[in-house]
Amino acid sequence: MPFELSRVNADMKFNHILLILLVLCVIVRLAFVFGSEQIPVMWDARIFVSAAIGLINYLDEGGEFGHPEPDSRENVISLRKQTDEYMKRYISGEQVDWLYYPPFTMRECQENLFWSGPLVTAGLAAVFFLSPVSDFIVVRTINALLGGLCLLLLVLIARSLFGRATSVLAGIMYIFYLPFIILTGMISAEPLTSLLTLLSFYIIVRWYSDKKNKYLHLWGISLGLLTFVKSTAILLFVPFLVGLLYDCRREFQGFLLSAAKTVIPLALVTLPWVVVTSLYYGQVAARDPIHSSANIRVASSIKYSGYNLDRADEDFWTSPILHTIRENPLDYARLLGRKVNRLWSQPYNDYAQSFITGERTARFYHLFIIFTALFGVFSFAGNSRRGLIYLFLIPLYYAIVHAVFLSLSRYNLNAMPLMMIASSAAIVKVAGYAREKLSERHAIRSVSGWLPFLGGWAFIIFVSERTSVAVFGAKAGVILLVALKILILAALAFYLFRIPAGRVTRRAALTICLAPALVVVLALTVRAYSPVYWAEWKCRLDGPMKAAGNRIYFPPGFRAEPDDEIKVAIDLVTDREARPFSVLLNDELGLFDKGEFPMSHYFYRKKSYQVFQHYYDLSREEMRVWSILLINPEKFNQLLDEWGYLEITVSPNDSMLPADDYVELFGDYPTTGGNEALIPSFTHSSTDRFVEKRDPRMWMRYKISSDSVFSYYIQNLRQGQSRFDDLSPSLGRQRGRYRIYVVVKRVDETMLYF
Repeated sequence: MPFELSRVNADMKFNHILLILLVLCVIVRLAFVFGSEQIPVMWDARIFVSAAIGLINYLDEGGEFGHPEPDSRENVISLRKQTDEYMKRYISGEQVDWLYYPPFTMRECQENLFWSGPLVTAGLAAVFFLSPVSDFIVVRTINALLGGLCLLLLVLIARSLFGRATSVLAGIMYIFYLPFIILTGMISAEPLTSLLTLLSFYIIVRWYSDKKNKYLHLWGISLGLLTFVKSTAILLFVPFLVGLLYDCRREFQGFLLSAAKTVIPLALVTLPWVVVTSLYYGQVAARDPIHSSANIRVASSIKYSGYNLDRADEDFWTSPILHTIRENPLDYARLLGRKVNRLWSQPYNDYAQSFITGERTARFYHLFIIFTALFGVFSFAGNSRRGLIYLFLIPLYYAIVHAVFLSLSRYNLNAMPLMMIASSAAIVKVAGYAREKLSERHAIRSVSGWLPFLGGWAFIIFVSERTSVAVFGAKAGVILLVALKILILAALAFYLFRIPAGRVTRRAALTICLAPALVVVLALTVRAYSPVYWAEWKCRLDGPMKAAGNRIYFPPGFRAEPDDEIKVAIDLVTDREARPFSVLLNDELGLFDKGEFPMSHYFYRKKSYQVFQHYYDLSREEMRVWSILLINPEKFNQLLDEWGYLEITVSPNDSMLPADDYVELFGDYPTTGGNEALIPSFTHSSTDRFVEKRDPRMWMRYKISSDSVFSYYIQNLRQGQSRFDDLSPSLGRQRGRYRIYVVVKRVDETMLYF
């Protein structure tokens, strides 16, 4: 009786804690919705909204659904006006911000249903049709409530798998994770996808406890609904069924019966949609097949690192993707590794928003969850409890899907709740072990033993390749750092081995400790083989006596033709309030503003960058872009005749006296042969890459035609202190060359780089 009473009291206490977490979660999200500036309904959100309007129009007026046809310009304008009027009739309050996109015609709105999926579209249509107040405020409020339901399911799942302490910690992690707060204010499929994923997980965990057929039927329905929400969730039933097979591996006949009870309702839910979509497109499909084909082509591009370019090449639809992969299997494997790194290495925050935590804190928070979760996702190896395998399989599913398709930080969102459960489980386990040691006689010695452990993890997370390269040089620095980190990882894995050892089998303990270490080793290796992570350095010129530049020698007899286009491309940024800086071309001085003509003449044409400039609070002077100066071919030849080389020197001018004025000139460590350069592209950029790295330019290999190039850094122009072995005042030694290039475009479109 006392045991039963204490159990009831514990359950009541847990329920009170759960209620507090639930209320806190919803309050935090509502505070964000009503207390912060929200991102307008734009880009992908406009497609969801337009699909909902198209659905309402079809229900109102009937007729043929979708299939937009080419029409005269006048008629298209009239049809777009009809859409605009329909939106104003059904959407109260805030409207769609079309930015630089033209509105859809009504048939285009209807066809967007096959891009967005029917579930989110139907939900939005219901809000637009029924809500008497500002519709998008209602949607954001619903998102906050969905966030509360996600928290509830997450906590209940974690409690079933690991206990109360883990569930409470996972709930706290979820509440204050910035990307989930940000999503509350956006019109997207992510909140509903996360809810259905967690619901599917919760249902199967309940079935493991109760073994009632209704849970298998509900599981099939929930997995079927996932196919209606997001294209990458269409096959999410696969890892769930694989998990069921793993948990029922000793009862294979039972697995087959359970799977059948799940698959039948799954098929009944999904097949009607697949049939409708297939009939619409005239081929078997569950989503717009053209969009899917474009996605796989973009994501498989070795040349462009799997990014979606601002402007696709002319041979986009004809280039032999599979042939390229077969010809370059190692490069493709590296691409897959980089895309997996890209998926997990940072939290989603496309518009640099903050609430409670800022960007930097949110990134540390995210990395802390990922690193600790690596140990939690392998819990199934040392615990026979059913359901643990899903903590491994579902994140693995998203890693595989986005290694093949497009990979961006926002695509990790649906797996992050599971990573939080795994992270919390690992933290609670380590904390329990530490508590045991503290209760021993030599507690101080036990605590001091943890200091090297924490220091080792801090070294792995925070010491970057750039620091090592600056001290030891390009290749040696990377190799030394990776080798050191692997040794530290091995020591940490051995240290952690003591926690599960004695509680589980030796084999399980090795899996729990070594598997995460191997994942980290693979991530480190991918970074080491990718100079984009560490090859760039910068030289800060913050006084009128400092200067830096390149002396470029051209092949003997090389001269420009009268119709050649000759550019000097310089990679630099300045402060938005900075005064003009000087560029010395041999002996001719010019004063320039980075964000003004002519240096800004080749600024990114895609208008997306204007939107990002606003949300990132970046001026043109602070944007990473090649600054361009044009040289007259006759003048170019004259300089070569007189000097035998072209010398370009960048320096702040005398008027840049305030301490906060500066010019930052970028350069690269040598990572290729003498006649090649791996540098940011002069022509290809991607907004996806800008969101990830704040620099949209793709890194590409260029054949360099110059005889030789000498880069120099001048600490004091008056004293003439030139340095060739260290090109920046930054920590360590910056070697290689500044990103100052001469680009010659011939009449026949031939490009030469010097």
